[in-house]
Amino acid sequence: MGRIVGVINNVSLKKFSRRVSDRLLESARERVVFYRRGQHHISTVSGAHQWSLNVDVDVDVGAAKLLVVVGREHYFETVKDYPIGHLNDLRRVLQNEPWRFPFKGLRFNKIQRVADQVHRVTSWVIKPEVLDSLSSRPLWVVPESALLEKLADEKPVALNRLDDTLFVAVTADGLVSSLGQENAFLQRAGVPVSSTTDDADDGIMRLAGSQAVAAQLRSVVQILTTVPLRFWAGLDTRRLRDYSWRRAGSLCAGIFIFYMALASAYLVVANHWVDYRLRVDGAAAETSMLARRDIAMFRTRVDTMQSALSGWPPLWAAWDVFLDMKANGVGFRAVNMSGVSATFYITAERATDVLDWLSRDRRIVSAEFALPVRKVRGVEQCAIVVTFDATQANELYDLEGGDADKQAASPQVIASNPPTDRSASVGND
Repeated sequence: MGRIVGVINNVSLKKFSRRVSDRLLESARERVVFYRRGQHHISTVSGAHQWSLNVDVDVDVGAAKLLVVVGREHYFETVKDYPIGHLNDLRRVLQNEPWRFPFKGLRFNKIQRVADQVHRVTSWVIKPEVLDSLSSRPLWVVPESALLEKLADEKPVALNRLDDTLFVAVTADGLVSSLGQENAFLQRAGVPVSSTTDDADDGIMRLAGSQAVAAQLRSVVQILTTVPLRFWAGLDTRRLRDYSWRRAGSLCAGIFIFYMALASAYLVVANHWVDYRLRVDGAAAETSMLARRDIAMFRTRVDTMQSALSGWPPLWAAWDVFLDMKANGVGFRAVNMSGVSATFYITAERATDVLDWLSRDRRIVSAEFALPVRKVRGVEQCAIVVTFDATQANELYDLEGGDADKQAASPQVIASNPPTDRSASVGND
């Protein structure tokens, strides 16, 4: 079942593509005209893919013609070699050289290099009555000998159309074409005249009927895809001059005014709508903005405090230890602080008990005698160096109340910015 459905879909797709291609070919056929002593349009013969030329001259009606194939009797063809090696120099020479053709008309040039310092220029000059007889100027005007030049590279071509025969050949001297006059053409093309007695094999490619029209149309497609500007006829400046620009300007001005009015109305309505939404959401937006501002301000303060306190040494704990020792009856002669350590010059009944008490304090990393203990007036005098633990001191500072080790009182910060190196003397009470 699925295979049958697939076959049906393929058949439908082929029919659709064939129909689209037929439409495109029909549209292209209406846009191309052959001019040979009048206009001859293409007609279909036994199917959409077989063409022939109308024998009778047609009236210029229907769609505007985009391309005109001009018969050999309506243009002058010449080949000339220029001993100029640079292409730009040759183009300047062609622009400035005097007119050397038998009549004025539309000129097309084909330039090809035949040697290092030689270029060959093939020129076609279209008679002016060809374009004058058309109601509208076509975009491309192609001489029919130029269409057969590619085929003539292999062997001379004889094109039979409208009871006439066009001969085209490519020789060592360039392109050669002739309408009729077969013997003279063969002599010029270098084909022996004696070999033309047998039409089946006379060294000439003979085209006629739908085969001839199809070969020309294939050459037209090849020229438009490879060298589209070679036979470009340009725009019809006469029609541009005759066009009613005032009416077109008035129409454009009206369209512009209508567009500006519509755009202005839209902008006004959109502006009022935005103002309405801002008024509705203004209170909530203002509250949110104030909250964001306060959050940003407090965050800035916290960052400032953290950056200010991050570099403080834990010497504030020295004063807590000092007060605890003072409360236990220890006398002080001086206190020196430097970095994370402090030196206490004390007077006590037993210096070893003070050292043992300091060693067991959680805020202190190490405690040791800095000077020997000596006996003075019944008491002992010494100096003890104490190193504080910054982490433990901060944790104790965060406590809400109570002492840390049942011996120390609540810590107090004695300065907002404690110095890193400070010396103080405290007299005996």
